[in-house]
Amino acid sequence: FTPQFTSLSLIGVVSAAQAACGLVAALIARERDGRGQAVEVVRSDCALSLLELNALFTQSPPVQWATLTWGATPFIDPFPTSDGRHIYLHAGLPKHVARLLSALDTLAPTEAAALRAVLPSATLADPTAVTSAASAWRIRRALCAVFSTRPAAQWESELSEAGLCCVTVNEADAWLDHPHATESAQVISVDDTTSPGLQVQLSATPGEARASRSITAATAKRRWSARSPAPVKPRDDTAPLRGITVFDFTQVIAGPACTRMLARLGARVLRLENPDFDAPWVEAFHVAFNAGKRSLGFDLRAPEASARLQALFDIHSPDVVVQNLRHGAAAPLGIDEPTLRALAPDLVYTHLTAYGDSGPWATRPGWEQTAQAATGIQAAFGGERGPELFPIAANDLGTGLMAAFGVLCSLLHRRQTGEGQRVATCLSATALLLQAEVVLDPDRVPARRGELGTAPTERFYRAKDGWMLFYADPSSPELLASLPGLEAVRGRTGAEASAWLERTFATDTVRGWQDRVARVGLQDRVAIVPYTTPKQVFADPVARASGLIHRRNVPGVGEVTETGSPLQLQRTPVVELTPAAVRGRDPQSYPAPLPAHDPPESPLARLRWAQLQMRGALALVLTR
Repeated sequence: FTPQFTSLSLIGVVSAAQAACGLVAALIARERDGRGQAVEVVRSDCALSLLELNALFTQSPPVQWATLTWGATPFIDPFPTSDGRHIYLHAGLPKHVARLLSALDTLAPTEAAALRAVLPSATLADPTAVTSAASAWRIRRALCAVFSTRPAAQWESELSEAGLCCVTVNEADAWLDHPHATESAQVISVDDTTSPGLQVQLSATPGEARASRSITAATAKRRWSARSPAPVKPRDDTAPLRGITVFDFTQVIAGPACTRMLARLGARVLRLENPDFDAPWVEAFHVAFNAGKRSLGFDLRAPEASARLQALFDIHSPDVVVQNLRHGAAAPLGIDEPTLRALAPDLVYTHLTAYGDSGPWATRPGWEQTAQAATGIQAAFGGERGPELFPIAANDLGTGLMAAFGVLCSLLHRRQTGEGQRVATCLSATALLLQAEVVLDPDRVPARRGELGTAPTERFYRAKDGWMLFYADPSSPELLASLPGLEAVRGRTGAEASAWLERTFATDTVRGWQDRVARVGLQDRVAIVPYTTPKQVFADPVARASGLIHRRNVPGVGEVTETGSPLQLQRTPVVELTPAAVRGRDPQSYPAPLPAHDPPESPLARLRWAQLQMRGALALVLTR
């Protein structure tokens, strides 16, 4: 394996977000019992957590997932356009393909007909069901012919208006000047220097809601001190979010990653599953990001959805609601902030989006891939070969952690003031933060795919016994020459220095070079780390013994490989999450679909409870 250097601040951003969540969780625990504690995040553990999908998909995944076929679909890919740029299309669901074909019948009818002619019925019904490599090649060639007819900006505008996820592939500096990035304050100017804006936006409960709020028995019941939850086991009674209930309406990765963090901190998370959201990859992401949660099939478009949601609020008194629909899509479904805040004035309402709640792209849908394309990550990674997807869902994972941080801050604020808040985060803001080192340093060139580094003092080299990452403090030009064996590098710079170091480092082992650094006491300024493949990491006995890598059985799926939490709280440790429930069914009341506290005492509440149980049982029968 050849190592791949990246300029993205993956571990730094994820480690900081994990630590921020742990810090606020510790403050919440201190509010409850007056005791402080230590919070620890190990950066190497965070690096391992970024590989969780790699572990899930490569370490003996369930055969029925057929994971290799997902990446073969041509409907999630970049395409060259008539102006020499690229457009990135994400049409990974059947409805997306139908919408695309309908739009192309008007925009490029000849090319659309050619595309239809090469589409197998199986792929038309499911764009991730590519029947063969030859079929994938034919479809991609037809799509290339389609997109070659117009410039990228025109495709972006017209297909976005048709409700599709389609963006122009930008360089990072183009995104910095993009009207959406500036108007939504994702890019700001500080002392005449361009900088990433706020990652998490918190806003107080609207004044009219605060003014009408009174402390009654019902609202007091939503406080920690009055809770008697029925927690998912195993559960530590000291968990920071003990007694907090979360309603999770999210899908895929970012939103579920947010609520998974809340579950790890002790919250009781109820997923209200969209029964119509289905694809071959949905189950795998569900297994990865919905561990420790309860699951209920809930059709928000059903005629009785509003009454059913009202009853769920009455029974469970949620403290937090999290949804990741595009801006404006929640209101028709009855889960917008004003509607839900009328049911719970002190609610923490959390919204994750692709591009934010303001600016010209606020209503556009998006995914990890389109956020990467729009903000410069794909262009930087692919380099001269054209845009390429960075193979870690860093925007999704980072945005999920940012949202969890916002929820925790809001819960702490609510405990102190009694007021709810709104939390908003988006993928494109996270993408900009991940590129901050390059964005803030105009002289720094991002690493392209296949590159070993960006400077002689920050790159991979091959030692006698394998690859190693070498880093030396760049603020001291004489530092390299002070290492035993590297004295002759003095005076060499750039490519000449890299070539000389390549030859020199190959003369000794990784451990030999580490010993030389230690001999002159420069361990704090020079790092030499042996390169380890993901396969080696997943087999590491220390990682397995500590629970950072483990195999376990998931109901309805079989054995999978999962990663543990990198966050450690000394006194109120994170919860060991149970395996993800069967989608739409609660693990504690299986086969009954409804999770709940004990049946409520009032006659009206008991009646609503009975109605919910009957509807839930009927839903199970009808959906089998």
